[in-house]
Amino acid sequence: MEEGKYCTALFLDIEKAFDNVWHKRLLEKLRIGLSADLYPVISSYLTSRYFYVKIRNATSSRRKIEAGVPQESILGPILYSIFTADLPTVLNTETYTFADDTAILSVKKNVKTATSTLQNHLQKMEDWMRNNKIKINITKCSHITFTLKKEEPPKIKLQNLEVPQTNSVKYLGLHLDKKLNWKKHIQEKIKHINISKRSMYWLMAKNSKLSAANKLLLYKVILKPIWTYGLQIWGMAAKSNIKKMESTQSKILRSVLQAPWYVRNDDIRKTPKIPTVEEEIVRHSKAHQNRTSNHVNPLASDCYSNLPRRLKRKHPIDLLNNF
Repeated sequence: MEEGKYCTALFLDIEKAFDNVWHKRLLEKLRIGLSADLYPVISSYLTSRYFYVKIRNATSSRRKIEAGVPQESILGPILYSIFTADLPTVLNTETYTFADDTAILSVKKNVKTATSTLQNHLQKMEDWMRNNKIKINITKCSHITFTLKKEEPPKIKLQNLEVPQTNSVKYLGLHLDKKLNWKKHIQEKIKHINISKRSMYWLMAKNSKLSAANKLLLYKVILKPIWTYGLQIWGMAAKSNIKKMESTQSKILRSVLQAPWYVRNDDIRKTPKIPTVEEEIVRHSKAHQNRTSNHVNPLASDCYSNLPRRLKRKHPIDLLNNF
């Protein structure tokens, strides 16, 4: 956006990702990189699995499991990452993966060129999926173009079906809107907080026998992490949106501490020593900067560099200073 470019992106929804890992193809890939001693161990871990169905007194015959990695296991995500490590790459596109969450991006000054480049990548992606027996749930995939301009981007197709275009998408717990102003993310987090608070009404209501200290603990442990997740990223939102989150926190603290209407929000926070949202943004950003300053990945280490800019919106480095 700083360079006036379009970033068009496709967020893939892989159908039953961990359950559909094809053992035969995975073992072919593992054979290339594993030692002769380790390969038989992993092979036995994957292939020596069977299942049967039992209904009352009737039991089916045993069948061999030929796909899938064990759920909630330590090796599961690692094996899946190895299985998808050879995802196709195309010039002028970027692929980002975290477990089964996959995003493909194309950045160009012309939206039609960006979309065309992304479409070329998807053609190679279809071949890869066919060869690896991976299925995509197209109705749950999302196509979004990040830009401040109003120009309508061309549509893209996957397996001859149009991918739905959207103005916002959820990726790794963050709601990304097309203008990256984080308004949608803050709205969704406030909604999530209110739903969680209502589910704990019997604990946090005024007539609850729970002490104010324990109610405050519930807020810190259950409700607060909902909005602090990714704070060093969405903290770049406009002050007007930050104030909405601050207002939500103030309402909860006022209710928990049963403070009268005439008591100022600043005074309510002083007693339990609860930081403001803006103070939390600075704290999280400084901690994140300390972790990433010497990171081996240049995309992470350059996150807090003060590059020339043409837009007034905040950069990560701006969050290191007080608001």
